[in-house]
Amino acid sequence: MLGNVLMIALLMGMLFSGFNPLMPNINRFTGVLLVLSYVACHIVYQLKIPVEVILFGLFITWATLSGVAVVVDEEAFFGYVRLLVQTWALVLASAGFANASKKPTAQMLAILACAITLATINWATGQYTAGFGTRLSDRGMTSWNPNSFGMLMLCGIMASAYLWRLRKTWHLRLVRFVIPLVVAFLTFSLLSTASRKSFAVLLLFGVLYLWFCYRREVFRNLWAVVTVAVIIAGGWFLVDFMLHGETIMALRWQQALEEGGLGGSRTYMYVRALEMFLEHPIAGVGLGNFSLRSGIGKFSHSEYAEVFSTTGAVGALLYFPIYLIVLWRCHRITKLSNDPDTKYFAGLCVAIVLSFLALGIGAPTFLSPPRWFVMAGIIGYAYSQERALRKPAGTVPRRIRVMVPRRT
Repeated sequence: MLGNVLMIALLMGMLFSGFNPLMPNINRFTGVLLVLSYVACHIVYQLKIPVEVILFGLFITWATLSGVAVVVDEEAFFGYVRLLVQTWALVLASAGFANASKKPTAQMLAILACAITLATINWATGQYTAGFGTRLSDRGMTSWNPNSFGMLMLCGIMASAYLWRLRKTWHLRLVRFVIPLVVAFLTFSLLSTASRKSFAVLLLFGVLYLWFCYRREVFRNLWAVVTVAVIIAGGWFLVDFMLHGETIMALRWQQALEEGGLGGSRTYMYVRALEMFLEHPIAGVGLGNFSLRSGIGKFSHSEYAEVFSTTGAVGALLYFPIYLIVLWRCHRITKLSNDPDTKYFAGLCVAIVLSFLALGIGAPTFLSPPRWFVMAGIIGYAYSQERALRKPAGTVPRRIRVMVPRRT
């Protein structure tokens, strides 16, 4: 219980760290308490650390040690290192608690609480109107980065999909009506950011969610077919409005198409990242140094470009298998389990991980504590479930001899 409270407090503190100069110190203190709480839980329950968490730690270690030798901008480099070390501590504790409880409920509730809090502030202060105007300059008139805000709303929607299944366990009819309203509220908040990547991945997540969680059930129930048809029709109308209506997002899409596909500046970032990787294929140019070494003045806006160009092939080989291992565990769970709820949660985890991989084309996930917080919950859940369902190979059931006393 204490660990769950500390996770929520730390995540909220990291999101609001820029609003008060005391927040960074409070976050450090909360992080230390969280790690100590996990250590106690680790000792009591004799937990094992998932290999995904170990790989993430090795990735950070490699990026730190190799970066020291090649880095040019030391301030940016150590800033990235501090962020990644803090993120790894959060991931270690979050995955550990999910492993101990065998479910990521606390992590999903925490990310949903953060998303609802920021969305409420966005609505109460009227900042949501900036994304529905017709001037591109209005998009930056908010208290936070629009893309980061949109991706947090996306994480909140993913968490809502997890809680949607728990309504059967909680036996609360109110949840059945509240969750769709929450999803609609978070979707509206996401659209208000005019974030193209968040909107595109939201649509992708919707398709993946239906496929991995409901494809076996959809054609067995008439109401399910009707619901899916309504969702598809609503999604089509939403896409048409956001791409062709008088909105900032529509203007941004048109601007990207005029610049050539993904946008001239983004394409140039990917080209420069490839050039830097080919020049420094083993260790890259060092964390946080893409901005300076590329001459662009910004980070690469891509998970793949950032990892390969700043940590090299070794860093990529340590980092990207994390996603593959999680997907493999979830696939194993769906094959080994006969429980519909377990299959649903495993399918949802696959949809989330694939969505994060797609989101990585336009935004680095390894630099985002909220997204890695969700990943940590999935890692701990998948690790515990896969181990619980796995049967040791080559074991033969023992025959138990029952001693029956003779009659005299």
